[in-house]
Amino acid sequence: MSRDELVDHFYEEFDYKKWYRFNISFRRHAGDALEKMTDRKLNAFSEGQRSRAILEPLLIVLELDEKKMSNPLAPKIILMDESFSGIDDEQQELLLKNIYDIANNFIATGYNARLAVPENSKDTTYFTLIDHTVDGKNHFISVEQSIVRKNR
Repeated sequence: MSRDELVDHFYEEFDYKKWYRFNISFRRHAGDALEKMTDRKLNAFSEGQRSRAILEPLLIVLELDEKKMSNPLAPKIILMDESFSGIDDEQQELLLKNIYDIANNFIATGYNARLAVPENSKDTTYFTLIDHTVDGKNHFISVEQSIVRKNR
């Protein structure tokens, strides 16, 4: 097996989207009957609704796996890349509440990493990387740090 074939094989084997099979149902409005989620219905959702429909089942699996961990002292870290694009503050807060119920450390990347801070979060530190580019040339990147302290 060539190196490229081996890499392709590992990507296929470690594709987290294939680790679990979900049958997801949803209601369009309160009181409506449950509908089975299909790709066609998912693609009809707004970007934020699609993101939430994909993230919620993964968070449930993480919570179930977390309960089976053998070492309760192990750090619980979730890292997500651009996971909240298109999701409004209210939906972000709901998702982040679920994340902080599972993990005590959450790292998010994205163009707008300034997220809603749920009540169950700890102190939150934001690092903003600023690309100072002039005339297509990269002059420097600066880092701004801000900390949101929760009332204790």
